[in-house]
Amino acid sequence: MIQISKCARWFNSDDGAVVFNITTGRYVGLNKTGTLIWLELTAGRELETVEDHLAAQFDVSRSTIKADLDSFISALSHYELIELDR
Repeated sequence: MIQISKCARWFNSDDGAVVFNITTGRYVGLNKTGTLIWLELTAGRELETVEDHLAAQFDVSRSTIKADLDSFISALSHYELIELDR
């Protein structure tokens, strides 16, 4: 399960969103797809559900979706914007 960090704040822009950590000052800019994923995570959805939603919206293989989503989650974790329960 993924939890949004208590230190994470975000806002929408015309091109996507910006998510920042108020403790570290680190931030990441998200494109529209990244923003869609972020909104799914803030809603408490499991990664498998997020994958399903992405597969329904984009003509991309499941393996590509999974690899890109894993990379995205790693980046959010690196910036301490999410917490991973393992």
